[in-house]
Amino acid sequence: MKEKKRPYRYPTQLTTKKLVDLLGPVFQNISSIYSNHLENFIRDWPKILGKDYASMTEIIGYKKGILIIKVKNSSLYSLLYHHKKQEILKQIYKNYPKWDVKDITFKMG
Repeated sequence: MKEKKRPYRYPTQLTTKKLVDLLGPVFQNISSIYSNHLENFIRDWPKILGKDYASMTEIIGYKKGILIIKVKNSSLYSLLYHHKKQEILKQIYKNYPKWDVKDITFKMG
């Protein structure tokens, strides 16, 4: 009489999970943090720059530590670039110390 062989592998439940299921909540949390910072920054932009100048500028982007600002005319561009840029950066560092803005680029538009 032959003995029954035990199976080599026992059936188990799957332990794998989709990467989307694991990382989805993490990316949502990160994006909500950055969007909140950006929304607050845009809301506070007139306080940082001043109401007179803020109405003639628009924040158009942020990439790799560089804040990109669109200005309405060349006179304002010159004033902000040569005279106010360091002052604006100081205000950003003061009000948003965790937000890593290294430089500001002004674009005509």
